[in-house]
Amino acid sequence: MGLALVSIANSEFKSANNFIVLAKRQDRRCVQAYIAEGRLIVKRGLKLNLAPDLWIDDSLKSFHQALEINNENSEALYYMGNAYLSSGNLEDSQNTFKIILNSNDQHWTKRARKRLKFVQEIVRLAPGSLMGKQIGFKETVTRAEMAVLLVEELKITEILPRTKVSSVINNKIMSAEHQNYSIDSQHWASGWVDMILELGVPGLGLFPDGNFYHEDRLTRVQCSLIISFLMEHLSANKVGFQKYIGTKSTFPDLKSNHYAYAAASLAVDLGLLQLEDIRTGNFDPFGTISGIEALNIIRRLQDSFRMEF
Repeated sequence: MGLALVSIANSEFKSANNFIVLAKRQDRRCVQAYIAEGRLIVKRGLKLNLAPDLWIDDSLKSFHQALEINNENSEALYYMGNAYLSSGNLEDSQNTFKIILNSNDQHWTKRARKRLKFVQEIVRLAPGSLMGKQIGFKETVTRAEMAVLLVEELKITEILPRTKVSSVINNKIMSAEHQNYSIDSQHWASGWVDMILELGVPGLGLFPDGNFYHEDRLTRVQCSLIISFLMEHLSANKVGFQKYIGTKSTFPDLKSNHYAYAAASLAVDLGLLQLEDIRTGNFDPFGTISGIEALNIIRRLQDSFRMEF
């Protein structure tokens, strides 16, 4: 089953399915084959951005078949819990991981405990939309996914007027009200991205070639620009960046003359972004943002400005 798992990891779905079919032909009671099949269905559904109801039942069927062969198989339960999580069913996800905690399998118990804590954090942040839940458990958030969170979770289009389209030119945010631009209208998040572009949100603008680059990972610098923009527009007392001008950089990896230094400093000072490493003091400008971090930023902003949606 090793080849099947490698194929799944590489999103080579046809090859993975062929390996799984072969394994089941050789042994109809091969637990690992059914677990791999369930994982394949989940990964394919997520990769193709299919609605959960188009794949969750099939994946659960595979995991249940594995459990019918071995009802105490913690690995099957673990990936079943992940399937529930990927579909946005947080309650069943938690319950499944809790079952593993009662087993004697230390390896899967450790992983289940870590995953359960992760799910509980998502529950605490209470995403209001299915998209918010699905993006929340991702290790890294893309630019398109951040656009979705701002619209669906922060309700940014309800609190800010749509004014312009922004672009990134030579690493600086500039107005592009009169520029011709085009984005991938076939991308699943194009509708949300259009809304963000109309608002002119720095950090989520177009690049010089006119592309948005939906699937690029959102960087910490881009996230800090988004935060500073929101603070400026949501705060009654306009956020001032003067105190950061002309000062010595507090980040070893980000100079004070960097275009996003003030935004990064503000985001860290407000506790909305954490230092990459408190021992070094590095900001890690090109590091990524996780789904949990993105949701936490949105909830912190909503709590601070008493937004209720």
